[in-house]
Amino acid sequence: MTGFLRYVGLFNAAVWFGAAVGYAVCIAPVFSSAALEGLLGPRNFPYFSVAIGHVAATRFYHLCLVCGVIALLHLGAEWIYLGKTPKRRWVAAVMGLFCIALFETAWLQPKLSREHGARFALNSTAAERAAAAKSFALWLRVSQGLNVLSLGGLGLYLWRVGTSAEPPRFVIAPRFRS
Repeated sequence: MTGFLRYVGLFNAAVWFGAAVGYAVCIAPVFSSAALEGLLGPRNFPYFSVAIGHVAATRFYHLCLVCGVIALLHLGAEWIYLGKTPKRRWVAAVMGLFCIALFETAWLQPKLSREHGARFALNSTAAERAAAAKSFALWLRVSQGLNVLSLGGLGLYLWRVGTSAEPPRFVIAPRFRS
């Protein structure tokens, strides 16, 4: 069972980290690429490229939530089954990564979608559009900063899961010669 727990933890951490790297390096840059602009056309590109990006980001953050729940369950299973209490810094790291994904999923991505829609709304004034564009740019930088922070944390978490040595569950008392 200990091998299975270790495998589940390592597999989950690898999937989570790999998805984050794949999204940051391969998927997210596509939505601001010249190829997508050529496909959508210069008139449609500013609106639809970001809207399509929000759909992909939502899927990515849902995957992050699932991986976060599995990581928390894995920490709990290590604690219960192996009898080893996880260090507070690793529990805090996993909780932090899960909270970032939850914040992005539940609050930040919907806010970015609303601000993006307000930037291109036909029934709003130029001042409202400018304010929405400014707000969108600010929250997009916050999201990107959280993504960089998550990448670093996920790299550390993957390292921790991959290198943690299992201490023995039962300690044998030393024998003294009489």
